[in-house]
Amino acid sequence: MNYKIFVSVWVLTLGTLASSHATTCVGSIPYGVYNGFLSLPRSAKFCAFEGGNPVNYETDELGGRLLGEPSEAAVNIFGESQALVIDSDQIPLIYKTLGLERVRIYATPNNGPYEWLTRFVKRQYTPSNQTFFVINLGFDVFRLNSNWRPKDLVDMDVSTIENLLNWPRTLTARIAFSQLKLRGSTLSGDDRDSKKKLFQSNQRHYLADIRRWFDLAKSALINQGMNSDNAVFLIFSPYWLDSNSTDDIAEHNDLIQAVSCAIDGQFPAKLVTFNYGPSSLTSDARHFSHEATPKIRELPACNR
Repeated sequence: MNYKIFVSVWVLTLGTLASSHATTCVGSIPYGVYNGFLSLPRSAKFCAFEGGNPVNYETDELGGRLLGEPSEAAVNIFGESQALVIDSDQIPLIYKTLGLERVRIYATPNNGPYEWLTRFVKRQYTPSNQTFFVINLGFDVFRLNSNWRPKDLVDMDVSTIENLLNWPRTLTARIAFSQLKLRGSTLSGDDRDSKKKLFQSNQRHYLADIRRWFDLAKSALINQGMNSDNAVFLIFSPYWLDSNSTDDIAEHNDLIQAVSCAIDGQFPAKLVTFNYGPSSLTSDARHFSHEATPKIRELPACNR
């Protein structure tokens, strides 16, 4: 194991354990394996640190995070950490812009599209009249590869997490041990150049993965009663490509076109972009904050 990574993780852990808040807050978002996918603890209230600040969480009986006005009907959202809203317990601006006042979010860090689709097919969620499916191309384009196995990154069952929620210091240490398996991917920082090079190294393969996943997903969603009236895809543009840059625009368009042609008009889809800058980022420089201003437009038509 890389020595620097080991030291970095333990410095972070010891700092968290020394914090005056450590008796009530977990050092990072707690999540574990459940029924073949990743999940937050169920029927729980807890807080977790993000960038040194405590963030409160409340979940339903199936591990869906609840945000917004309790008197309103909840809209379901499936996705990963960008969909989860890691830096706040308030409805983020992106969801407010879409007119959402109450959301139930089935998402965790490192949760790829195949994982949340497994949850959906297994009906491990509370039904709602409207559902949004988030594809965060900043990360998900790499999670559609057959080599992606989130279970290799998380060695705890969600029941273990739940049993330790009342012992935040112990849970923080336990999660730190688990996260050593993540190696460098647990570290924060601007990784746009490395992500861009990774995509460029085998672009054709990644675009094929997108088409393959959407072919499977569309059939699965339709079989579960999803249609153009009750389901919408939110496609988050990758933070490591600048759609306004002449250097990146061709690759960005190729990626978005792959998604457009894969969806093929069977479900409504919106493209979401943010300006990458300090004021719109969370502490890890890899997620957009709940206050980041989104630019939302219809996903461009497929031009085969």
